[in-house]
Amino acid sequence: MAPAHSSTAERARRRRAGAAALLLSALVGAGTAAGTPAAAEDYQLCNRTAYILEAALAIETQGSSATQGWFRTLPGSCTVVLENPGEGERYFLHVRTPAFYGEKGETAQISRMFCIKNTDFLLAGAARCADEGGRLAPFNEVGGSGEQRITELTGTPDFDAPSARIAAIQRLLSIAGYEPDAADGNFGAMTRSALDAFAAALKAPQFAAASIEATIGGGTVEAGEMPENRAAADDALFSALYNAAVAATEANGLKVCNDSPHNMMAAVGIGAGTEIVSRGWYEVGAGACVQVVRQPLGGEPLYVYAEAVDANGETLVSEGRPLIWGGDEELCTKASQFEITRQGDCGARALGQAGFRRMAADGSAGRTVRLGPENRH
Repeated sequence: MAPAHSSTAERARRRRAGAAALLLSALVGAGTAAGTPAAAEDYQLCNRTAYILEAALAIETQGSSATQGWFRTLPGSCTVVLENPGEGERYFLHVRTPAFYGEKGETAQISRMFCIKNTDFLLAGAARCADEGGRLAPFNEVGGSGEQRITELTGTPDFDAPSARIAAIQRLLSIAGYEPDAADGNFGAMTRSALDAFAAALKAPQFAAASIEATIGGGTVEAGEMPENRAAADDALFSALYNAAVAATEANGLKVCNDSPHNMMAAVGIGAGTEIVSRGWYEVGAGACVQVVRQPLGGEPLYVYAEAVDANGETLVSEGRPLIWGGDEELCTKASQFEITRQGDCGARALGQAGFRRMAADGSAGRTVRLGPENRH
């Protein structure tokens, strides 16, 4: 049974916004990073969160727009995203985190929608999405030319730069399967032990706690002005932790792969005792895979549903039928991002409903489901 569809642009905008990866608790625009004067000729992003961040920049001037991404910014550091800004420009940001973090935080206020791609891109005419593989995503306005040219990306809690780096290390160690202290920004005994274990596993003594503690301090430093020893230590450690986090999450959970030529929005159902928890939406680009469940799978069945969507988030239709991948298990959904713990009476509770495909448990900790033309519902 196909879900009830609303064809309004507002439905598409809300669903896109709910699933977007702009997951910061706060996005503070056009403010000068504490203690660091902005370079007059460049526009920079400074990351004071406990996450590795990837940003896309939209520039609007004289009725035209362009977008570019992705700019990776390490915790406690700054990255130049635009050299020698022109006059009369307005700047907008879309910020995402790598998929292994999962979904967290709150979306910032949405100012505009511009076109992006999942991989690195440079797009003209970005107010529309004419490029294959492009999709509209929410951006937040952060200032313009002639204003101060450093934007700080902050989260909750609001860390200083050294604490942000430590908390980010703790978070990545945990994702990679080690047991540090909580991601509180303090170098405790468990964090030291976890770093030493990580260094030993990689046979990389430069990642041991004593080495990292010696270079982790210091405030937020503008791009190009970071001391060489700290820049090298940051880059090497975060690169190693990034790879370890990717490997750990890909070995467990549920991955949805899109073998169709269209972008998809996917939702999942997860057995929880006598209940089923439905959760969505996850954007899965054409030809891409997305990890939608990260914890090791247990003995409960899984449920999957997906729709092919256009650049505006509207469900595509072919031969009079919506392009969907699903099954006969009716679960509750919403137009925006959702997690619903009780199924049944969806309509009476002002919820949507869709037919999910049931996947019986097979005892494995990780599974991949591929959705393509051959297994449409």
